[in-house]
Amino acid sequence: MEDVGIFILLLWIMGFLGVAAVCPDLCQCHQDYFVYCRRVSLNDEKLREVMTEMPPEVRLLDLGSNNLQNITSTMFSHLHNLEYLNLSDNQISSIDEYSFRYQTMLRDLNLNRNRLMKLNSATFHGLSRLKELDLGSNNIRSIQSGAFSELTILQQLYLHENKLDNISSGMFLGLDNLHMLDLSDNVISVIGDASFRHFKNLWKLKLNNNQLHKIELESFAGLSSVRELDLSYNHFTSVSFLSTLTFRETISAIYLSHNLLKHIPVNLISTIRRLETLDLSHNHISSVSRDAFFGLSLLTLNLSSNAFTKIDRGMFSQTRKIMNLDLSFNHIEVVKTGALDSFRETVYYLNLRHNKLTEVNPGMFRGMKNLLQLDLDYNNIDNIYEGSFRQLVKLEELRISHNKLTTIRASMLKGPPYQSIRLLDNQIQKFSGFKFEEQNSPIRVNLNLTAVEQNESSVRVRWPYRNGSQIYWKVEITCDDGRRKCVTRPQDEYLAPYRKDAVIEDLSPNSKYYICVYPIFINKNILVDQCVHVSTRPSRALTTVTVKEQLSKPLGENGCTSLQGVNYSWTVLLVVICVLSWSS
Repeated sequence: MEDVGIFILLLWIMGFLGVAAVCPDLCQCHQDYFVYCRRVSLNDEKLREVMTEMPPEVRLLDLGSNNLQNITSTMFSHLHNLEYLNLSDNQISSIDEYSFRYQTMLRDLNLNRNRLMKLNSATFHGLSRLKELDLGSNNIRSIQSGAFSELTILQQLYLHENKLDNISSGMFLGLDNLHMLDLSDNVISVIGDASFRHFKNLWKLKLNNNQLHKIELESFAGLSSVRELDLSYNHFTSVSFLSTLTFRETISAIYLSHNLLKHIPVNLISTIRRLETLDLSHNHISSVSRDAFFGLSLLTLNLSSNAFTKIDRGMFSQTRKIMNLDLSFNHIEVVKTGALDSFRETVYYLNLRHNKLTEVNPGMFRGMKNLLQLDLDYNNIDNIYEGSFRQLVKLEELRISHNKLTTIRASMLKGPPYQSIRLLDNQIQKFSGFKFEEQNSPIRVNLNLTAVEQNESSVRVRWPYRNGSQIYWKVEITCDDGRRKCVTRPQDEYLAPYRKDAVIEDLSPNSKYYICVYPIFINKNILVDQCVHVSTRPSRALTTVTVKEQLSKPLGENGCTSLQGVNYSWTVLLVVICVLSWSS
């Protein structure tokens, strides 16, 4: 895609040096090189008229988002200099044979989002310089053998979102220089032997979102340069085929998420020595054999959304290069002491959110001296033992939001040079042991703030904290009426420590406000997301009960009830009642 951008830029420069030709009606032209006929409701008949006015020098032609249905063999016959042709977002269901035989200079052809159902051997005849072909989002069910045989320098082929159900050996004949092949979002269930044997230079193969359940021994025969393989969103129950990959020496990323895997056996993946990224998320894996990842060069390992209940010692032995480990969305209750010892020098990001941990102890993360971010959100943690994070000497961000902590002691958090500690949505009632001194340690706390009293010009908010919290409070109010937002005069003064509620006064009647209460350690930045929407009562609002009270009063000298405190609309009603009463 970068080559296309550079190519277009060069054509712009060349365009300014050329002489502009007559531009077809309905189109926009930039010199005689760029012609844009996009979204002008062109059908086949109108296009024939447009093509008679098309300057033969055109190099970029955009016919996207129209109503074209058929590409004929003479449609582009006089455009010998065309290098970029966009036919995407039309209704093209057929392309005549040899339709592009005169476009020998064409480098990029976009047929995405049309209605093509098949490709025959002469569809792309003549496109010997084509480098990128996009056939994604069509209805292609069959590709005749030799359909791509003349595309000898094609580098990128997109066939995603079609109806292909198998890959045969002659389908990709001639694509010796292909770098990227996208077959995702089809219905492929079978890959024939040696179907990819011509792809000696292929480095990216996308087979995700298909119906594959196994890979035969010879399916990938001939592939020797693949670096990235995407098999996610299929039906694999085993990954035994990984041991037979012909590109084990080059592959650096494998994606197997959203399959049906249950177990990772020993020495299966360890044969892929250069593997750096392995995504096994969204499977049913509950166990990994000891040394399953032995000797790998993994940098990123994603095991999220599986069925793990514990992390045992040996599970990650000898995986000494991992930088990013994701174990989120499992059922992990225990991380055995020493289970993460292999990561003492490497892991920077450890994700354990959405598990079932109940405590944090000093053995869980011992020695992980390069860890920068630890995510423990959405567990059942109600206790953090003293010194649990002491060895995490580079930890910058600690997330323990959405747990069951009730007390936060300074000894729990002692050690790392935090930049952020997130404690949102716990049941915290007390902070203890913190010193009021300059620190760069923002703490985010959910106050469970509630509005307990709302009047015409004031509201009272309350938060559940016990005495001994060592917290000062600050209140901020923002107007929020759905039509405008305005910041009221801020209350800069701190409320006294141990306060559990605050009354905000001088508010406007019948108005909506957004109120936030911030706990403040002296000279310490506390970040709090918990706020509450409140509404003041209308001024002298007259409810149905008030109307009844007014009507039940004795008639005055003129036969009318008192109208004091009644708003305008109700005043009109009572005046009518008054007049009727007086006239009777």
